[in-house]
Amino acid sequence: MDNALVVNLNISMWSGHKLDKAKTSEVNHNANADSDASRVNKHLVSKTSMADIVKCSGALRQYVYRATLPWGDNGDRLIGASGYMVFVEEFAKLKQQFDESVRHFIDVLYPAERARAQFRMGDMFVPSDYPEPDYLHHKFAVALDVHGVPAATDLRAQLREEDIQYLRAEIENNNTAKLRTAMQTLWQRLFDTVSHFADRMQEDEKFKDATVRNLHRLMDEVPALNISGDPALDELCEELKAKLAGLEAATLRTSPVAREQARKAAASIASKMSGMMAAFN
Repeated sequence: MDNALVVNLNISMWSGHKLDKAKTSEVNHNANADSDASRVNKHLVSKTSMADIVKCSGALRQYVYRATLPWGDNGDRLIGASGYMVFVEEFAKLKQQFDESVRHFIDVLYPAERARAQFRMGDMFVPSDYPEPDYLHHKFAVALDVHGVPAATDLRAQLREEDIQYLRAEIENNNTAKLRTAMQTLWQRLFDTVSHFADRMQEDEKFKDATVRNLHRLMDEVPALNISGDPALDELCEELKAKLAGLEAATLRTSPVAREQARKAAASIASKMSGMMAAFN
C-alpha cells in the first residue's frame, strides 16, 4: 500500500504522584481493612501547575486521532501519504506548544511548587519525593513513530516456499481487514458530522461555531484519508463542498433562508450516506 503511512503517537509525562506506603498502611490499619484495600497516593504538585501540559498532550492526541484512521489495536493509525506533510506541519506546531508548556513548568512552576511543598504536604512531606529539575526533562517526551504499511512482498524469512506463501496471504488478508475498518471509520465520522450539522440547523436549535468548523475541516481532510480511493466518498465530499463550503456560522444564525437550505442539503447527504453505509453491515 504505497499511498499510506502508519503513525503511532507516544506521549510520556511525569505523573507528579507518589505512593505513601506509611499512610497507606495507617489508613488500612485504622479502617480494620486488608493491607491492599486502599492506596494513598500523594499529589506532589498542584493540579493547576501541570494543567497546560495536560491540555497540550490532549490536543496532540485529539489531532492525531482526528487526522488519521484506526489501523489495528496497538495504537497504530493510518494516514494518506498525500496528506502527510500537512499532518506533520500541524503536529509540529502542537508538539512545540507541548514542549513550551513543559519548559515553563520545569523552569518556573515546579521550583515554586517544590519550595512550598513542605507546607502543602504537611506530615506527608518527604524531600526525596521531589527530583531535581534536570531529571524532570527526561520524564516528558513526545514521539511519533512513522513507517510504511507492511506488505506481503516484504517477507524475507528463511522459510519453505509454501510457508512464505501462507504468511504472505495472512499479511494481505490482515491489511485488507484493517483497511476495511479504517474506511468504515471514515464513513461513520463523515456521517456523524453531517448528521449533527443537519440536526443543529433546525430552526429552534442552538449551535456552536465548532459545528460549522468541524464540517468544513472534515471536507478538507476526507480526500487525504480516502486511502482506498472510494469514488462514492469522493463524490459525497465534492457534493458537500458544492453545497456547504464557505458557509459561516454568523450567516447561518442571522439568515433563516440560508440555514434552512444548509439543513436540507446536509440532511439529504446524510440520508444518502445512510443507505450506502448499510452495505458495511
